[in-house]
Amino acid sequence: DANQLKESVFLKIPIGDWKLYTVLKKSNRWDGVIELIISGFLLSSIGGYLFWHISNQPILLEQQVIEKTKQIEANKQLFKALIENSLDAVAILNEEGFNMYASPSIISVLGYSKKEILKINLFDILHEKDKPLVAENLQFVLENPKTSIVGLISRMKHNDGTWRWVESTLTNLLEDPNVKGIVINLRDITAKIEAEQQRDFEHRDKDALINSTHDLIWSVSSNFKLIAGNKTFLKNIKEYIGEEVAIGDPIIFEQANFNKEYLDFWKNNYIRALQGEFFTIETVIPAFQNREER
Repeated sequence: DANQLKESVFLKIPIGDWKLYTVLKKSNRWDGVIELIISGFLLSSIGGYLFWHISNQPILLEQQVIEKTKQIEANKQLFKALIENSLDAVAILNEEGFNMYASPSIISVLGYSKKEILKINLFDILHEKDKPLVAENLQFVLENPKTSIVGLISRMKHNDGTWRWVESTLTNLLEDPNVKGIVINLRDITAKIEAEQQRDFEHRDKDALINSTHDLIWSVSSNFKLIAGNKTFLKNIKEYIGEEVAIGDPIIFEQANFNKEYLDFWKNNYIRALQGEFFTIETVIPAFQNREER
């Protein structure tokens, strides 16, 4: 505004004449102070936060380290509890088959202390007949890192001199820097194997008894089909009706053209037996196609 301008000085400079003007304005002494206080407060707050954040970094890092350490220790204790209280034994072998580690459960499985088992080579306690199978599987695992073989069954010598059936899992962790070995999980399955062997023996024994008699012995399902029959039964039926009878075939021999009364007689007796009744009967097999009655 020209009315507010007041000529204050006249200067002569080389490139021309210049006039300088000043503005006379009444100012408030508080002008800019509030802005300065607010700016100072903001800068102080930011600086204080940065100082607190930076100064607390070591504390936060220390807390994180403590928490991680506690977690690792808890995991170690859990792993230790699982290994020590497991019915399975865990061993770690080197490439030559010597034990580098054995869990406490090795005592319950094979009877050796941890110190004893660490001096023993795996093949020293393997049954002679099982060595080729175990060697073949161990070689496969060695040639294939991070692979596992599950369900390998063999016999190992217990510390008391007896042979124990053992089911093993082999895992190649030679390349794992935390293991650097072949991990073997061992489970004693002696009782299971012996029970299976006993069942097989009883089956063979029962089969021998049934097939050593001249009596006809057979069993029938609820839909009148053959479940089993001894050799004498199968032989006589073939000779009589001229056909072989197999497991699952109908036992009411309608193809033999027996009369309905005779077939119903057997069907009714089968029903009585299937209902749990125990009884003895005598009967005559009627003559059939030039065959005499029996």
